[in-house]
Amino acid sequence: MLGALAALDAGVSDVEETETESTIFADTSTCAMDLEGSMGMLVPLSFPQKQKAPKNTKELFEDDDVAVECLLCKLEFKMESEQKMFLKHLFTDHRLVIGDVNQVASLKSYVKFWKARFQSGPLEEFCSVMKMDTTPDGKYSKDEVYFMLSDILPEDKQLREGLQRKRLNVILERQKFEREDMTYSQDCLFCRKKLEGTRADALEHLAEYHNFNLGRSDNLVFIDELLEQIHLRLQNLRCLFCNNQFYEKRALSEHMRKKQHKCINPEHTEMDKYFIVNYLEIGKSWKEVEVCLHFIFIRYVLHLELAGGAGWSSRTRR
Repeated sequence: MLGALAALDAGVSDVEETETESTIFADTSTCAMDLEGSMGMLVPLSFPQKQKAPKNTKELFEDDDVAVECLLCKLEFKMESEQKMFLKHLFTDHRLVIGDVNQVASLKSYVKFWKARFQSGPLEEFCSVMKMDTTPDGKYSKDEVYFMLSDILPEDKQLREGLQRKRLNVILERQKFEREDMTYSQDCLFCRKKLEGTRADALEHLAEYHNFNLGRSDNLVFIDELLEQIHLRLQNLRCLFCNNQFYEKRALSEHMRKKQHKCINPEHTEMDKYFIVNYLEIGKSWKEVEVCLHFIFIRYVLHLELAGGAGWSSRTRR
C-alpha cells in the first residue's frame, strides 16, 4: 500500500513538470484614431513579451504534449496532439479503454503513473473486465475480452482527484499573478489607446468604451491569450459569436451589431480554458456547474418559503 501511495504521489507531482460601426471598431472621444482615420482593428498589435508566469503554468498546457510510452508497450505518443491515435492504439492493440479520459487533468501524468503500476500485476487487478461479441476491427467473435481503466477503482479515483487539485492550484496561482501584476501594457483591440496598469483595467476599458464585456477579471484566467485569440478573429474578419467570415469590416460590424454577436459564444469549447468555472469541479463544464448552482438556488428559495419566508419570495418575484 505504501508503494502504491508513493507511486501516486509521483504521478501527481509530475503535473508540476456597437451599436454602430463606430462603437465596434472605431475610436471614442478618448481614444484617438490614426492619421488616416482608420479604425485600428486591423493594424497589427504590438504584443509585449509575456511576463514570467508562475511555475508550472506552461507545463500544464504545453509540456503535456510530449511523447510518452504507451501503458503496455514501447510505442510513444504525444498526449495532446496524438491523443486520438493513442486511445485507438490502446483499444485495437491492447483492448484497453480509459474511462472518461476527457476528465483526466493531465493525461501525461496519468499514463506514466499507470504504466508503472501495471508492472506489479495483471490488468485484471486494476481494470474492469468486459466481454463483447466483436473484435476491435468489428468482426463477430464470441466473448472477446476487453479492459476498462476507470475511477471505479479507488486508486484511480484518488489519482484523478489529485491531478485535478494540482491543476486547480496552478490555475489559481496564474490568476493571482494576473490580478496583481501592475506591468500589463497592451494596445486596445478596437482603438489605438495603450492600455496599461492591470488586466482588470483593460477589461474595464473594453466594456466601458467599446461595449465589449468579457466579464469580471476574477472569473477569467490566461487573459493575455484570450485577448490575442479575439484579436486574431477580428483581424480575420470573423464574428466572435457565430464564427462567420466577412469580406469587409463594415459588414462584420453591422452583423455583430444587428445580431448582438459582440460577445463570446459559450458553445465554443476552445474558449473554456479562459474561464475559471471550468476548473472548479472535475469532469464538469461551466454548463453543468451553472445547472448545479441553479438547483441550489431553487432549493434555497423553497427552504425560505417552507420556513415562513413567503413574504421575501413574493417580493423577489415582483
